[in-house]
Amino acid sequence: MPKKKLYKDVKKVFISPYGSSTISRQEYEELAIPMIAEEFSDEKMQKLVDNINLSMRSDYDNEELGWLEKYRGDGKGLTPGQLNFADKMSEIESMYFETCATELGMRYWEELDDDEYKELQKELEYAA
Repeated sequence: MPKKKLYKDVKKVFISPYGSSTISRQEYEELAIPMIAEEFSDEKMQKLVDNINLSMRSDYDNEELGWLEKYRGDGKGLTPGQLNFADKMSEIESMYFETCATELGMRYWEELDDDEYKELQKELEYAA
């Protein structure tokens, strides 16, 4: 099997110019079921964060997205109803976080067979 190029800058943050969505490869590694973000180039990670943001913008208006921004901060200035709504928005964003990644081809570690898992682990250790 030909080796894929791996991208080890796991802490690099990708920001959508269309809104406030941000992601990093490390966040995908820290999911309950970790994903292999090191296989995604910077360009693909940027496309991913843009897709997440566009998905959120298709569901929510600017005012609601502003509530989510405040919710991510300290939540000051939000009513209890707005806080509750923003909490639900955060859950939806988390869903998009994974579904947009899988739509672009990001794999879960658990999908790999034993040999592929060992080989990828070895390549990641070597690249570190």
